[in-house]
Amino acid sequence: MATIEKQLKEGCEILMQAAAPDIYRINAFRISGLNVNATTREISNQIQKNQMLEKYGGKLVNHKSPFPIEPPPDIDKLRQVLHRLRDPETRIIDEFFWFWPHSIDNENKDNALEALARNDIKTAESLWINYEATLTESNVSRHNLAVLSHLLVLDIELNGKSLKEENIKLRDKYWKDTFKRWKLLLEHEGFWSRLTARVRQMDDPRLTTGFVKRMRESLPYAILQINASLALKAAEAGNKNEALRQISLMNSSGFGKEVASITIKYITKPLRNQIKSICKSYSDEIYSDKKNELAACKKLIENTKELLDTLDILLPLDNTIREGAHDEVALAGTSMAISYANDTEDWESTLPIFEELRKIVIGESAKNRVEKNYEIFRKNIEFDNLYNKCFYCKSNTADNSAVVEVKMHGDVQRNYWSNQISWRYITVKVPRCNACKKQHNEVDGYTWGIGVLGVIIGIISWANISEGGFWAFAIVSGIGFLVGYLIGTSRCKTAKYGHYKEFPQIKELIKKGWTWGEKPNTN
Repeated sequence: MATIEKQLKEGCEILMQAAAPDIYRINAFRISGLNVNATTREISNQIQKNQMLEKYGGKLVNHKSPFPIEPPPDIDKLRQVLHRLRDPETRIIDEFFWFWPHSIDNENKDNALEALARNDIKTAESLWINYEATLTESNVSRHNLAVLSHLLVLDIELNGKSLKEENIKLRDKYWKDTFKRWKLLLEHEGFWSRLTARVRQMDDPRLTTGFVKRMRESLPYAILQINASLALKAAEAGNKNEALRQISLMNSSGFGKEVASITIKYITKPLRNQIKSICKSYSDEIYSDKKNELAACKKLIENTKELLDTLDILLPLDNTIREGAHDEVALAGTSMAISYANDTEDWESTLPIFEELRKIVIGESAKNRVEKNYEIFRKNIEFDNLYNKCFYCKSNTADNSAVVEVKMHGDVQRNYWSNQISWRYITVKVPRCNACKKQHNEVDGYTWGIGVLGVIIGIISWANISEGGFWAFAIVSGIGFLVGYLIGTSRCKTAKYGHYKEFPQIKELIKKGWTWGEKPNTN
């Protein structure tokens, strides 16, 4: 990738910088109305006119142009573009993306450019198409047609309005014509000889034939970079279909899918660098208050989401840049979440972050790290909920002095020959808080209190009833205990969460055949 970037940057850096969707809208010749053979004197005269208008508060008179820019440029804008023409490198780029005269010296009458000056685009286009068919040595007409279709289609793309079906067909035709002609020109030696002759004619030491060579090498990337920039803009706006349309245009341009892929990677590099910068800024921060670290971890995910979404639209699933960006966010977030949780043991607040990181991570190694820590945190929460939190209210921290001890035994082995018996036993400690213990004691108090009252009433009933006294005693006593239990549980807020028999460890032991008590019946 470094070699590719070097080729793109050092091949013709100024061309790559100019290759943006507004390349024709900022073109100095389109804005100024001057032709590509304008002399230094003509440019200076135009600058002087502007200075006079500016000095005396005059109003800029728009030049006639077949491609007017809305809103029209002001004096400042015109001054800037005219100064661009004084720099030989920016001038040659603007010339390259504008209409050339058939003759380099412009001595002969150029009917097509004259028609263009009259805003008669159809006549100019028709003449160029006829000239193109004759395959002239420098193929200027093909170049002008490439510029024309490219300019028109980019004006449509930048318009931003919804298109009718016929306009969509026209737009697609312009793209097809644009790519076809730039591709043919790339391979046409006469065309590049013409550009070399123009560089020699300018006779500036900053422009060499090597500059033309670098332009030729970079042209496919520059043309497709314009589409890549449109795709990037659409992806950043969340318009996936539009972004994919531009990528599809690049892949079918004729320059090759490899060139398209390299250009997309090149255009997304700033996004990748931005993600790196965000991750580093959050990771390098020292958080004296650990709550701030948790908040920063959430911000890291939020601030990189749109960038990652954009990369997801522009890059294929198996792309290493996409994977690296996702994994960098996931690993930075993982480190911050671990740091916070290890200091605070607040596993529950951290687990939702890991849920998000699991959606972000892509690479196998990074995924393993995220998953491993997610499982650790999840088990820590399960342990906390099972042993460190009250089993009854599910919210308070359990207290060692309030645990419910349940004795159980199992794995009973009986030897009938020796009449011996063996077993295993365990005391299961069901975690409980002091508040729930107090409520449970109230349940016991009501149960026994009203139950004993029922026993007393039952004894009195037994004594006064000669026949059926025992059953009266039993029924009244039972009702007493039941009423006491019901009154107690109605006042106990945590009773609805279940009995200790529902404790997971006890349920598992019962499933294995264990039962209550320290030992089995030895009789």
